[in-house]
Amino acid sequence: MTSLPALQSPLRLAWLILVLLASAGAGAEAPVPTFRADYEIRINGFGVGRATFTLERLTDGSYLYRQRSRPTGLAGWFRRERVHESSRWRLVGDTLQPLEYFYSRSGADERTVELSFDWPAGKVENRVQGKPWRMDIPPGTLDKLLVQIALLMDLRRGATRFAYPVADGGRLKRFAFEVVDEQTIELPAGTWRTLRVRRLDDGGQRTLLWVAPALGYLPVRFVKQRKSGLKYEMRLLTLDERRPADAPRLETPAPAPH
Repeated sequence: MTSLPALQSPLRLAWLILVLLASAGAGAEAPVPTFRADYEIRINGFGVGRATFTLERLTDGSYLYRQRSRPTGLAGWFRRERVHESSRWRLVGDTLQPLEYFYSRSGADERTVELSFDWPAGKVENRVQGKPWRMDIPPGTLDKLLVQIALLMDLRRGATRFAYPVADGGRLKRFAFEVVDEQTIELPAGTWRTLRVRRLDDGGQRTLLWVAPALGYLPVRFVKQRKSGLKYEMRLLTLDERRPADAPRLETPAPAPH
């Protein structure tokens, strides 16, 4: 893996992501590039962990989006918690359709959640700590991890306000967002012109993310401010592009001036 400033890998990856989403939405069968993005996790300004996001295409044509987080540094001595989250999904036309969702948290507060989507029946089966139940879902329902991909695609289409039905916690929720403004931010990964996006329905919490158009609207920063004053933040550190051997090569665009 190379760091972002070293080989301009984020811009090359951004173009690969754009091709992935555009060609997949058009029903193309070309091999899909895969990627890995690593973020630093900070709480109230202190680095406490790392989060890794990966996107890949499976042999059956579906996609697998995964997130894994772990404590680092001193936090690793006091907390052994690991979080794994994944969404397997497919594109039907230009619609994201979740198939399976999985969440696992290890450590003192262990928890597992599994969702299986039955689209012909219009239902999702929830299994929390091994206990199952089913509920009805409308077309267009997402799992909460897949919301990130839906947001990226809607931003690419030029949308500035969007909402998604989400199966979460055994009930149907609504996640709504809007573009607030443009900001240029400096991070360890570089300086980026970004759109600042705010979540509208977050129970009194303040949730913001900064997405970089130059990176295909990939989030470069995420902040959640809780009512208690606790500030949770993620900042992009590195990107790694790993494409199939027979995927088309793309020229690396020139970097935008900082």
